[in-house]
Amino acid sequence: MVGRQELTLENHLGIKQYSPRMVKVRVKGGFLEIRGEDLMLKNLTRESLTLAGRIDCLGFETE
Repeated sequence: MVGRQELTLENHLGIKQYSPRMVKVRVKGGFLEIRGEDLMLKNLTRESLTLAGRIDCLGFETE
């Protein structure tokens, strides 16, 4: 994570939900939820994803 402006996540299992205010990503054991403003995918590969925007909150939800 670079400040509150950028987040890189490796070994994700796919994006479940995406909007400019919330991104929910499947990870081992559950989901990582990123909340903020003007969120956008800067980079997406099978191995990693990078989000840019104003990141306000990270949360984890178990399966």
